[in-house]
Amino acid sequence: MRELQKLKVGFFCKLTFPLYSSLVLGLFVLLVLYHGRQVEIASSLDFLWKQQARRELEEMSEMRRHTDQLLHNILPAHVARYFLENERQAEVRI
Repeated sequence: MRELQKLKVGFFCKLTFPLYSSLVLGLFVLLVLYHGRQVEIASSLDFLWKQQARRELEEMSEMRRHTDQLLHNILPAHVARYFLENERQAEVRI
């Protein structure tokens, strides 16, 4: 009777080890795939944010150029230069 129990326990251990190791290996593969997907999403978002920031900087510099041009058209050159220099010094202090 004890030999039969040992045989059952031994057979069960031999059967569960490959099953357990396959399960752990499968879980590891799924986690690696999930992590890869997360890295891909993060990289994609970083790329899109960088493009958006570059676009916004270009729009800001274009708006600045347009504002400077309007100021030079409205005011005399020396007055416009005075206001623009004071404005930039105030931006640097902030």
